[in-house]
Amino acid sequence: MRLLALNHGARCRSRKERAAQRATRVTLTIAVIAGVSVLTLISALAPRSKPMVTVYAHAGCDSCMRWMQHIAARGFRTQLGPQADWPAVRAQLALGPRFRSSLTAVVEGGLLIEGPVPASDIHRALKLRASYDVHGLVVPGVPRGSPGSSSALPGHYTVFVVRDAGRIQTFEDHEL
Repeated sequence: MRLLALNHGARCRSRKERAAQRATRVTLTIAVIAGVSVLTLISALAPRSKPMVTVYAHAGCDSCMRWMQHIAARGFRTQLGPQADWPAVRAQLALGPRFRSSLTAVVEGGLLIEGPVPASDIHRALKLRASYDVHGLVVPGVPRGSPGSSSALPGHYTVFVVRDAGRIQTFEDHEL
């Protein structure tokens, strides 16, 4: 009888062990599936790469270099474009002289920039571009307080948007 009781106990233990092993496998499988799902979601939501901004400016333009540093620190890659291409790029904006600045840039995908436009406005314009016919952003000159200006003093300046048929409207007023 004792022998029978010991064998019965051994069988019970192995059933319990098997149940515990099954539970462990199920838990691990669920954890792996959840982990893969989370990684897939993060990968899908993460930007593939930072947009490239090609900047056309005079060599040695300090405010242009500071503006490039500003946008590079805020989610863009930058490169200098050939100065020979600058007039053709600027002509695409068809801006009058009062809207000109020390730099012209093209964001990957064709958004045109004239002047030291803040990176936050560029990001916003890229999101609105298709639904609002945004072709370019403009900050005339290099106003005090704008990204790249040599003045640390706050200033007021306006970012304009260029839309279809060259319509120019206020995009954002910056009061620093």
